[in-house]
Amino acid sequence: MAVARLRAAGARLRPAVAGRGGRRWLGTAAAGVVESGAVPVISRWEPMGAREYYDYRRAIYGDITHKAILVDAAGTLLAPTEPMAQVYRTIGKKYGVKYSEDEILMRYRWAYAQPWGRSRLRYVDDGRPFWQHIVSSSTGCSDLQYFEELYHYYTTAKAWQLCDPDAKYVFEALRKAGVKTAVVSNFDTRLRPLLQALNCDHWFDAVAVSAEVAAEKPNPTIFLKACEFLGVKPEEAVHIGDDRRNDLWGARDAGCDAWLWGSDVYSFKEFAAAAAAAMGLESAQPTAAAGPSAAEQAQDLIDAARYDDLEDVVALFSAGVSLDSTDSQGRTALHMASANGHLAVVEYLIQNGANVNATNSEKNTPLHWACLNEHIEVIKALICAGASVSALNSHEKTPMDEAVTKGKMEVIDAIGAAVAQAELDGVTVS
Repeated sequence: MAVARLRAAGARLRPAVAGRGGRRWLGTAAAGVVESGAVPVISRWEPMGAREYYDYRRAIYGDITHKAILVDAAGTLLAPTEPMAQVYRTIGKKYGVKYSEDEILMRYRWAYAQPWGRSRLRYVDDGRPFWQHIVSSSTGCSDLQYFEELYHYYTTAKAWQLCDPDAKYVFEALRKAGVKTAVVSNFDTRLRPLLQALNCDHWFDAVAVSAEVAAEKPNPTIFLKACEFLGVKPEEAVHIGDDRRNDLWGARDAGCDAWLWGSDVYSFKEFAAAAAAAMGLESAQPTAAAGPSAAEQAQDLIDAARYDDLEDVVALFSAGVSLDSTDSQGRTALHMASANGHLAVVEYLIQNGANVNATNSEKNTPLHWACLNEHIEVIKALICAGASVSALNSHEKTPMDEAVTKGKMEVIDAIGAAVAQAELDGVTVS
């Protein structure tokens, strides 16, 4: 079933790719120019020099089929559930942090970009000295209790989410098809327990953590260690990551192939198609598996709303999945669609009875998130459907308060106009 999902994802992508004027599959650089009718079209993702790079690889290694997949953690496999600056400020308020989120973000970037003079590695063991420096530099607060609360938060599943929910199906399918997989990450020793907390550690045969192998990307050593753990040659592995210097150049310096997340591949569905073509997985036999559980279907619905996949939202609702299903943080499909500004999904959910005043674990409603992210049309749709403008979250703020705090005048005006329109339509707004 999992391999079938991988093959199906690849099959779904092929017509869309053809519709974009033709392109090659990753790992087949010699075919970098593809005929589309009578007009040769250069592949969308291929940066200048990529064809020459793959020709160079072919000259050294010949036609090699990838046997292993290496993947970056933060930014590719995983992403924070909330913006870093927002978390630093929210937790820091009780410790006297006064900086705004914009100030924290600016100071964080400056601190992170400076050379770390206490050792040649940023992340040594649990990384506490480095992160204490970053937190105090970003917030101006050196309170040890504040640091420990932040540090612990980023060890929990609450702080992280998968960048793409299709990762589960892809990596499980790859392993069942005999492809070796590993995480390669500049991270401290919290990474392994974090992968376990997110229930994705079993997707991988190995984990190469910079704090454990004493080398940080772009140092080729960390990639070579990952290949050693998997028992493959570097040229037999392809690495996927979101950082050009650390991931693309670092992996290539080690002799691995490398694809840039957000440029060469944009999603794990696309990755599935690329991997199937590059690894010859299209002939893999599907294996039987039980259908998704109710909890998995609920999560699929929430993820579909988050990624603006209205077709999947409709299909899951038609299959009996409740629109008010929640994830581990109490978020509904309407929360995710509102937070990301997916108006068509929001309207469908509202039309089919989704609770517009549902609250997550921090008592935020979909309207709170729409206001925070300045999605004006979504704000109007929610209020006209009866969303409360006076609902208080765990920080004792209404959606209007959030807009005022951040100086979002357009949002404030939109709330006022939407309330007036709702009252004209006979909708009671609380």
